[in-house]
Amino acid sequence: MPENAERPLQLWLKSHPPVCSSLSLLLTLFFEIFDVTMFLFMLLAEAF
Repeated sequence: MPENAERPLQLWLKSHPPVCSSLSLLLTLFFEIFDVTMFLFMLLAEAF
């Protein structure tokens, strides 16, 4: 088994830092929206 048995995706992200940072930014944004949505659903559940 080779030493650098990393996934091709990880290797590709390492050689493309801007893509990696934008990807993490997208993930953060997604989780923020998800949190807000869950909060709204909880408010709706308490209202009814």
